[in-house]
Amino acid sequence: AFYIHQAQWIDTKPVLNIAPHWNWPTDTIGKPIQVMVMTNTDSVVLKLNGKLIGGQKGDRFEMNSWMVPYKPGKLEAIAYNKGKIVAKSEVKTTGKPVQVRLTPERTSLLGNGTDAMPITVDVLDAKGLHVPTAQHLVKFSISGPAEIIGLGNGDPNCHEAEKGNQRSLFNGLAQVIIQTNEAAGDIVLTATVDGLKPTKIIIPVKKTELAPFVKVESSIISLDKWKISAITGSRPDPNIVISENDNNTWESVSNGVLTKLNTDSYFILRTNFRAYKSHQSKGGSIYFKDVTGKAEIWLNGKLIAKKDTEAKADIEAKFDGVREYSELRVLMQGAANTEIGIGGTTVVNSK
Repeated sequence: AFYIHQAQWIDTKPVLNIAPHWNWPTDTIGKPIQVMVMTNTDSVVLKLNGKLIGGQKGDRFEMNSWMVPYKPGKLEAIAYNKGKIVAKSEVKTTGKPVQVRLTPERTSLLGNGTDAMPITVDVLDAKGLHVPTAQHLVKFSISGPAEIIGLGNGDPNCHEAEKGNQRSLFNGLAQVIIQTNEAAGDIVLTATVDGLKPTKIIIPVKKTELAPFVKVESSIISLDKWKISAITGSRPDPNIVISENDNNTWESVSNGVLTKLNTDSYFILRTNFRAYKSHQSKGGSIYFKDVTGKAEIWLNGKLIAKKDTEAKADIEAKFDGVREYSELRVLMQGAANTEIGIGGTTVVNSK
């Protein structure tokens, strides 16, 4: 698709590419293989091991194709404009893989803690040719002022981790992404495959000034996704323990949605949030807008505020330092034939 789009859209230079690879099993010899050539040129000819397969007028929209009986060797496309050769593309039958190769996108990185780079991974045969059918598992190790932050191979069906130190090749290719820390020096990245010759590359990291930063004086967390319990006629325990696999008792509800009561009733609203460091160490407050009905505010099992009137009003519930992952519960109480709940926004503020 990469070359098809080039052939269809580029007019400033010749585009030519041949597909697929030319590494097929021995029992495929003599059987027809569909060969596609992508080009924006006037005409193209196809040769196998120097012998002419055929020539066609270039078709940049439908592309050019042949059915070619497979024979190991070199399959070559030659493109012409106004009778002159302007481009060549070829695929060759390769030998078995013998060595891993790493190809970095750049020759150096900046030691600023954010500079990152993808590195292409493939394997070569004894003649140094890329082996397009390889599916080997490649393991990586890294030293110096950088770390591996991502892995990929382009296979949409691959379930291997995208974080870690290994990745399988997909149709001969994979990718490892590295990122620097805030130091200079040399990165040494090594790639190994069982039974093949390993390889390593050295990437210098240049010392550089760190990017300026802005100190954050306050942090706000917006809470808008809640779970609501069943409505009961008696006061429930606001700190009732909930089973981890309980997906049926509690329903989802958002701020601004009030619950109508047929009788004098109670229910609990609950949500979780990840507290910022300032909340964890210094505490803060939780501000509820337009709360209708009586309410008790419970944070991590501790009562931090109450509203004793049923009329609509705002609530500010102050708290001391909290754990990183905190749970907030609101016990609501209302009279028959009323609507109660949190009618506006809910936010967690810093001190």
